[in-house]
Amino acid sequence: MRKTVETKISLLSLAIFLVAFASFKNLNAQNLADARNYLLKGKTFRKEVFVFPYKKDSARFAILFRFSHDLISFSKYSKPDARYGEFYSVPIFEAEFEDKEGVIRKRAVWSDTVFVADFEDVVSKEKFISAFASVAVKTNAKKITIRLSDQNSFNLIKQTVSDSSFRYFDKPGVFGKPLFATPKSKNGRVFYSPHILNYNAEFSAGEFSVFLLVSYPKGQSEFAYEIKSEKRETAGFPAFSPKIEFSGKAKARKNAVLIPRETPDFRVELTENEINNPFDSFEIGLLKIDFPPQKAFEGYYSLTLKNQGSKASKTIKFRIAWEKKPFVLRSKKTILSAMYYLLTDEQYETFEDLDKDSAAKWLYEFWREKDPTPRTVYNEAFAEYFRRADYAYFNFGDKSGANGIETDKGKIYVLFGRPDKIKSTIIQDEVFEIWTYSRFKKKFLFKEIGSNKY
Repeated sequence: MRKTVETKISLLSLAIFLVAFASFKNLNAQNLADARNYLLKGKTFRKEVFVFPYKKDSARFAILFRFSHDLISFSKYSKPDARYGEFYSVPIFEAEFEDKEGVIRKRAVWSDTVFVADFEDVVSKEKFISAFASVAVKTNAKKITIRLSDQNSFNLIKQTVSDSSFRYFDKPGVFGKPLFATPKSKNGRVFYSPHILNYNAEFSAGEFSVFLLVSYPKGQSEFAYEIKSEKRETAGFPAFSPKIEFSGKAKARKNAVLIPRETPDFRVELTENEINNPFDSFEIGLLKIDFPPQKAFEGYYSLTLKNQGSKASKTIKFRIAWEKKPFVLRSKKTILSAMYYLLTDEQYETFEDLDKDSAAKWLYEFWREKDPTPRTVYNEAFAEYFRRADYAYFNFGDKSGANGIETDKGKIYVLFGRPDKIKSTIIQDEVFEIWTYSRFKKKFLFKEIGSNKY
């Protein structure tokens, strides 16, 4: 049973936090490193391969990819320049296309010089580089070998893609790979931000559309679709995933395609009449299916497509996944630890006694009423609160294994976020650390009681 605490953060304080978080969550306090970059395992590399008609015996491949900073190595810049940064890396992406005899017929290469400001950016698991490589290849290509290297290392990543993973559009009834992307606009121009999550959708995007290229008999551009959620057991604490099912019809836009663009925000743009279909017996077009944002819960789904004229059909399995999901959300125990500062005794005990699925629903409903964007399932306030709890968990614990959320620093960080200013000082031979929150007009004084323990 939870012990009664002397001071509880009122719901009014939480409301202030919810209103304010969006304006300050990206502020960087001095010297506040992130231990998660060293303690959490896994380096991220994602790719998606798309095929477009080009000529009767050729196709154009576009490979979209992204990788985290910690996957590549950085070197210290000999002459640091404030315009660029202190560290740099030269990642190189290569895709080799082999025919059935194993002869390399084409290569697609991408390379760039990446500058970052400090060492935390060098080892970051949450900062990514997104790009693409494109090349026209004969349709006898049977295998693609993909490599990622940098200025210090060869074959950081080496993967192969066989022809069973891609289809050439040489007949009607061909369904391409799905591309999940979120609509954006700038200066009145609409474009899309691709998720690049191994043909899955990113939960934190909030809203998105599914695009895929299809071939069909002439004049038969209408497709029926049905999307259903699938119940699967997952390890750890589950996300709330209610039963989802909806259907509709979509028309393929003849000869339209999504073209990747080399821009600072990496995007794809819907371009009309871009496909030069070399076949007269059928048409090729782009399907776009909007996923209702109020139904986009984390989980597993199936998308079934059926052409209304030819009856050609295809079922595609995909996930809505939260790639940067806070680590503390994997365990009911750590969720309780993070929620300790917000819940009444009765709420705490209710949540503690629920089974995993019921607890997931309870947690969703508790935060739903505090969601600043209720139009989407993704709750920015919920995500921000548990990102803070994640940071506290890993950064404010001690060698004894204490949960960092339950320390004094952890409590303040979870409730108020990253301080605007941190200052160490000595008062009467004792070491103190002062956290200043200018936006709240608050200061917190932490006394050192041991090595890195306050």
